[in-house]
Amino acid sequence: MNPELLYNILIVDESLSDIERYSKQIKELGYNIKLTRVEDKEDIEEAFKNVHQEVLLFSYEYQHASLQDTTQFLKKLSPHTIVICLHDEDTDINLEKTLDEGAHALIDKSDKILFKYTIKQQFACIAINQTFLDLDARYKESEKRSQILMTSSKDAIAYIHEGMHVTANNPYLDLFGLENFDEIEGLPIMNMVDTKGQDKFKTFLRTFNSKSLEYRELKLDLKDSRDTKFVAKLEFSPATIDGEHCTQIIIRDRSDNKMLEKQLSILSKTDQLTGLLNHRHLVEALDEKIKSIETSKDYFSFFFISIDRYSELAEQLGVMGSDSLISAVAKSLHKVTPKKQLLCRFTGHTFCLMLDHSKIKLIKKVSKVLISAIEQQIINISGHAINPTISIGMCIVDSSIKESADVLDRAEKALIIASKAGTSQSELYKITEGELSQTQLDNKWKDEISQAIEEKRFVQMFQPIISLLGDPIHRYKTVPLLFDEEGNNVEPEEYMLSASRTGVSISLDRWLILETLQYITKVMKQEEIQYSFFITLSNASLQDPGLFRWLSDQLELFPIPDKTLVFSVNTESALPRLKQTRALAAALLKLKCEFSLENFGSGPNPFQIAKHIPFDYVKVHPDFVNNLSTNAENQDAIREMSEKAQDLGKKLIVDGIVDPGSLTILWGLGVQLAQGDFFGTADENTNFDFSSMGM
Repeated sequence: MNPELLYNILIVDESLSDIERYSKQIKELGYNIKLTRVEDKEDIEEAFKNVHQEVLLFSYEYQHASLQDTTQFLKKLSPHTIVICLHDEDTDINLEKTLDEGAHALIDKSDKILFKYTIKQQFACIAINQTFLDLDARYKESEKRSQILMTSSKDAIAYIHEGMHVTANNPYLDLFGLENFDEIEGLPIMNMVDTKGQDKFKTFLRTFNSKSLEYRELKLDLKDSRDTKFVAKLEFSPATIDGEHCTQIIIRDRSDNKMLEKQLSILSKTDQLTGLLNHRHLVEALDEKIKSIETSKDYFSFFFISIDRYSELAEQLGVMGSDSLISAVAKSLHKVTPKKQLLCRFTGHTFCLMLDHSKIKLIKKVSKVLISAIEQQIINISGHAINPTISIGMCIVDSSIKESADVLDRAEKALIIASKAGTSQSELYKITEGELSQTQLDNKWKDEISQAIEEKRFVQMFQPIISLLGDPIHRYKTVPLLFDEEGNNVEPEEYMLSASRTGVSISLDRWLILETLQYITKVMKQEEIQYSFFITLSNASLQDPGLFRWLSDQLELFPIPDKTLVFSVNTESALPRLKQTRALAAALLKLKCEFSLENFGSGPNPFQIAKHIPFDYVKVHPDFVNNLSTNAENQDAIREMSEKAQDLGKKLIVDGIVDPGSLTILWGLGVQLAQGDFFGTADENTNFDFSSMGM
């Protein structure tokens, strides 16, 4: 079993507790799975758009779809997907009928042992089938390449079946003085062999097996269509054409074909738009260069180059114009790139440069030359005079780096810093001694967060959310604050991405929920105040099928007033996961909790999401708060969102308020709720004086 292999599983079942139980049982077997609940054919088809689904678990008692209809639809969509039918203990069900309807196995839901061994058996079959499909795909691709190479090769190539010609290329026909293949189609190859070589060839053919993996050579006396005799060395190897076993024969061209091989090699490594070396060659060269450091200690530098404001330019120029822009920038970069240094097009509007130098002074000098070369260029595209600029992220590659992914990660981080500083900027990533790779860093934070939860080094903090309309609810955003072992505060930006990538954010989210429930229970006994606590869920929790059942159990242990908890998710995470987000929002509604979308407002019609996801609050994207006092467009956008939210019966929150001027503007725009350091930073207590904000 490969623990890193991810199995995608669809489940058709109405019982959320059963779904969580299946997930737990499969994970206990050591499999890494992603479980997705589907309700109908549309859900199944949607699930297959992005990734292949290996298994479908079908509850026989499901009311909205039959097993037979589901399996018939699935066979058309994905014939290799395993279907396991699950049934209640008291359900009258026939094994033979179930298998005839397309299921691969039938299991009583209460039979944990059979479920366990069926999963292990079917997952083993999936692994074998995947290996077969991979090999089959490689085989067909290899056969396709062979046909292409045969057509373009200068070598004489023919295929024979039971001694007869099946196909041949032009050099083969030329070698034997033939005009077209019709002259030898179905003709025995023995007719091409001189009389004195035929016995030798017959003996060879009797011992050569076209179905084995054998490769053999034979020197023979041949004759062409004019009976001119010549000696040639023939190479025999097994092959197939249209699934039929046959034998490939190659008679090598005596001329030097090194130039052709060189051209083919260059073509496979070249980006067709720019003429630069491509992504594939970059990664290969980078891996090779990193390996050489172990022995040579020849450190080098790596540049990540990006065209500034590309999205704006692409929108202005269109697809063809964008290609012209990328091509022109590539040409200018190539002109000023130091000789014998590797410049590649990475992807889209980004380029990479490997520089055989690690001296900071020289690295910065090269970056200035590259930036200047683009700044001085004016490109005329479709009637537009474009003056592009670039930003560059750089890193030095030394013995602390073991993988190309880490080089790309560091250079990209430096590029992000450079891009944020403006246009025509460069930034050198500062490598510290013993710095961890991204994977190592993620795992380090995973362990650190788990340990911090156990050692109670997380503290719950509260930041007030102010009503500008004077409603009596005391709203707080609640967040975890991490302290390291020395008692120093750790900023969330340092660990949250790693926590989400490793899935440990699920544990952190649940810790925060429990802390909040305990806090609510405590303050309820002391005060007659109506509270709302906002908790932001990570992407991992959004996709956690066990969250609803776990939360339901906790709310039974900690009964709290309705609508006291408000769970938030990032709109950018919700959009590509509409079904999961809708299911979560609907489940929270059943638990008398509310739902909120953060980073809201991007796109031409942001409230379109209301058709798909029920929500109570939206928190506008921080970009709309930038320069709020002077930016009329941002003010208009917030006013429109505020009015639309009120029309839909939703509440709008504007975060990031740091000055009284912005607050005054929000009042004028009709905004209902505001948040930010102007009202106070996060605190361990909920003692903010909301009455002081009355108007």
